[in-house]
Amino acid sequence: RLTNMISTKFITAKILVACLIVFASSASIDISKNIKPCMCTKEFDPVCASNGITYSNKCMFECNNEKKDLHIVHPGACGMFNLELFGSTCTRKCNHLKRLVCGTDGVTYENPCMFKCAQLVDPKLKIKHMGAC
Repeated sequence: RLTNMISTKFITAKILVACLIVFASSASIDISKNIKPCMCTKEFDPVCASNGITYSNKCMFECNNEKKDLHIVHPGACGMFNLELFGSTCTRKCNHLKRLVCGTDGVTYENPCMFKCAQLVDPKLKIKHMGAC
C-alpha cells in the first residue's frame, strides 16, 4: 500500500512537471537582459530603441516604454544599421560597444559612432553629455 501511494505521488509529480514544461515553452515572455517580462508574441522583428537596446519586437519595446520617453530609432538590431533622420540617409558601420552618448536632440545613442552618424545628417547636433539622456 505504501509503495502504491509513493508511486502515485511520483507519477502525479511527473505529470505536474510535464505540464509546467509545456506551459513554460508556450508562454511568450521575453526576459532578456534588463528587459521586464512582457506578454508578447514570439515574433522576431527586432527594433532598436533610443536607449540603445534592441527589443525582439515592437510589443516588447512598447511594454518596456511605460514612461513613453523612448522611441524606435530604426527597425533591426542596434549596432550596424542604416540610420534615417530628417529624411536623409546615413549609412555607417558601427560596433555594438555600449558607451551611451546623450545628444542635444534628447536621443541616447548607443555609442560615439552612432552619434557621429546622426551628426552627419544633422551637423548642429552636439554631445550633451556621456551616458543616457
